[in-house]
Amino acid sequence: MTAAAVITAIQGGLGLLLGLVLLGRGRRIRRLGIGLTGARLRGAGLVLLLAGVALIIVCVGLARLRPWARIGAFVLEGLSVVSNVFRLGGARPGAALVGIVVSAAVIVVLLTGSAGRAFAAPGRPPPLPPGS
Repeated sequence: MTAAAVITAIQGGLGLLLGLVLLGRGRRIRRLGIGLTGARLRGAGLVLLLAGVALIIVCVGLARLRPWARIGAFVLEGLSVVSNVFRLGGARPGAALVGIVVSAAVIVVLLTGSAGRAFAAPGRPPPLPPGS
């Protein structure tokens, strides 16, 4: 669980940082000739900023073993996988592939049996495996 919380914290921190950079410097970055307008870069910055905040909130929940955080992590990491799949055909397919691997690693960690037991509500037994 610690690994999932740390990876989520890193993702959230990078999302916050990149989001702030794009919001503050969207016009200047546009001058680099990467084919995006300043408004689109600022929009992407806002989305990254909001995603970063959500990831930090989920990270705190994961660290405190809150059941809602596990669901939130599944949702955010699933959205990350989907967005990175769409980015595979873009200018940086390697970065998209790394994003898919990192998000998939968090999902796999959260699907383990130990994670299910850790997030089980107190006073309620963990779910039984299929076929029991």
